[in-house]
Amino acid sequence: MSKNNYASVHSSFWTGETGKIIRQYGPECQVLALYLMSNRHRNALGLYYIPKVLISHETGISFEGTSKGLRSLFEGGFSVFDGHSEVVWVYEMARYQLGDSLSPKDNRVKWINTKFHDIPNNPFLREFLKKYGASYHIKNCRKDKPLGSPFEVPSKPDTDTVTDSVYSLVETY
Repeated sequence: MSKNNYASVHSSFWTGETGKIIRQYGPECQVLALYLMSNRHRNALGLYYIPKVLISHETGISFEGTSKGLRSLFEGGFSVFDGHSEVVWVYEMARYQLGDSLSPKDNRVKWINTKFHDIPNNPFLREFLKKYGASYHIKNCRKDKPLGSPFEVPSKPDTDTVTDSVYSLVETY
């Protein structure tokens, strides 16, 4: 699975509820959403490392436009980006790429566990496990330090590390 060069983009991307919301943000936002689902750095989980500068470079969207687009995709319920870890999570990508659930004996379960454990520490891991852990038989044996919710402000924010993260999404994205 890790060697495939394709991604499935369902036709409802354009006409479904989320697609209609994304369309309201404009064509750059649509390009950004398609890029997040189909770029060469993505994985079927929809949870992966990708620096914002690379997104900007590969899409041809300005850095400011990329920042604005990522914020819009978050507001539209499509994805979330953490500037500190440079990890994006496209919320429903795993479901569209892998299905609603897998049998424990499915060969993809091992791949999913390997891929999940290779993802850098980020604020989305706990929520990802909550959403997909049981369906894909993900074993949480990561050694990362515990993470809070990605939607809560840390008790003492470090402005150097939190400035462009999801914690301060609205202010600095």
